[in-house]
Amino acid sequence: MIDDNAKRFKSTTATHTFEQDQTAAMIDGRLPKNSSDQSIPRWTSWPQRDKPQTLEYELAKPTELRTIEVYWYDDRGGVQVPQRWELEIWQDDVWRPFPLYNTDAYQTERDQFNVVHPARPLTVDRLRMRVWPKAGAAVGVLELVVQPERE
Repeated sequence: MIDDNAKRFKSTTATHTFEQDQTAAMIDGRLPKNSSDQSIPRWTSWPQRDKPQTLEYELAKPTELRTIEVYWYDDRGGVQVPQRWELEIWQDDVWRPFPLYNTDAYQTERDQFNVVHPARPLTVDRLRMRVWPKAGAAVGVLELVVQPERE
């Protein structure tokens, strides 16, 4: 359990949420055992197969980022780790690409947190994650963690 994770967020939204899931599950601080863990809440875009999804996160206060970590949900069926994803930050009243550290990549590994770091000191109050599913699949997130540079 990541006790402070939910406190770091004001709200979450998604272009589509399966009726049995919830966007708040992505930030509740509950750590999965693996990518197919069904014992904790999750967010999925089921049954929207092949449709890119946009997830927005509003932070409770402006936060200097150390890392952003995503744990993908994958039931080895209709919901799978994505083909690709990327982050954007709200800056100067527009969405801009997240300045990714030069040795980082947007990974889609199962059974672990996929971690990215900002390339420079970065303070944000809103993030957007754009996710492209694999062919024939929907996408899902078990947990998204924002680690601040300092608390």
